[in-house]
Amino acid sequence: MVRVITVGCRLNQAEGNRLANLSPVLEQSSVLGSNLIIVNTCAVTREAASTSWKMIRRCINNSKLKTKSSKLIVTGCLATIERDKMLSTPGIDAVITQKEKVDLLELNKSPAMMINNNRSRPVVKIQDGCPNQCSFCIACTIRGKPKSLVPQAVLDEITVLSNAGYQEIVLTGLNLGSYGIDIDYSLAELLESFDYNSYRIRLSSIEPETITDELLDLWQTKRLCRHLHIPLQSGDDRILKQMQRKYTVDEYRRLFNKVFDKISGVNIGADVIVGFPDEDEPAFNNTLKLIEELPFGYLHVFPYSPRPGTESAKFIDNVAPEDKKERVRILREISNKKKLDFHKRFINRNLEVLVEQNNFGLSDNYIRVSIPERSNYRKGQIYNIKYWGD
Repeated sequence: MVRVITVGCRLNQAEGNRLANLSPVLEQSSVLGSNLIIVNTCAVTREAASTSWKMIRRCINNSKLKTKSSKLIVTGCLATIERDKMLSTPGIDAVITQKEKVDLLELNKSPAMMINNNRSRPVVKIQDGCPNQCSFCIACTIRGKPKSLVPQAVLDEITVLSNAGYQEIVLTGLNLGSYGIDIDYSLAELLESFDYNSYRIRLSSIEPETITDELLDLWQTKRLCRHLHIPLQSGDDRILKQMQRKYTVDEYRRLFNKVFDKISGVNIGADVIVGFPDEDEPAFNNTLKLIEELPFGYLHVFPYSPRPGTESAKFIDNVAPEDKKERVRILREISNKKKLDFHKRFINRNLEVLVEQNNFGLSDNYIRVSIPERSNYRKGQIYNIKYWGD
């Protein structure tokens, strides 16, 4: 038996799902054994690293999870940068780095490995690595340069999932919008090639500078979910420059408005880091002003935490913890209001909803919708359902 516990982003979830489906291969390994617990870790933030260690310790200390006959394997990004610490931790039997994990998955790759009966929206990894060098990011260092799955391999996976009855498929990558730059192809070309007759496609987080007019035009004719998560990180040009981001505040604003105008009813979310080194009150206020100005549907707000091995780890972390905490509180409060405002726009309107459980589903524009009682709606199927509000 192989049990996989995954922490972190959709990219890591996609890899964790593949690990779970590798059970027959892993169980036959004379080195690992047949009774395995795999913690698939994340290192993108201090919170993610802390959660990863919490899962590891829970497995070590829970006799129901880790018996005498079982082995605990730790893998993923945190396993790469804290390998020695993990190897010296009693209860951890083996450590597989991120590269070793990817190599293992590449050697045992089959579209059928994507199928997970516990999920109604399977996640397909189409890309890994990143061409950027954001000063706060450790993931690009760990995962390396961009590597794209060739178009036919993506199509094969989509076909298998569609034939298995999945009606929404999520595409993910470390830098999703850079898909194809290593194979002279583009994300827009890939999306253009899909069938869409029996499924819709949702994109995971996509960097602002990779969103082209060619890509946005596809929403007019294809079954693409009206939901884009476009990381902002800061609304201050000086901080963006120190973060080594690829856009200015004005460029982000113009892109946001273009997306909002081109895709009717689109839900746009964003990541925001507060308390980055040298983020003084005027810089934070610039972020606050931009966020209040733009009709975001939600925000993911994180306090800055230095990651060893990144450029920003060399900076002086000079924003007081209490200031970070207060700024996070302010932006999360605004996020809750914006989410509510966005949802109110669709009350008493019909939405295309994918049923995820008996009592709720997810609309194409990322609204959680209650399912009418005594309905015959089936999990994993898309229905036209009226939204009555939160």
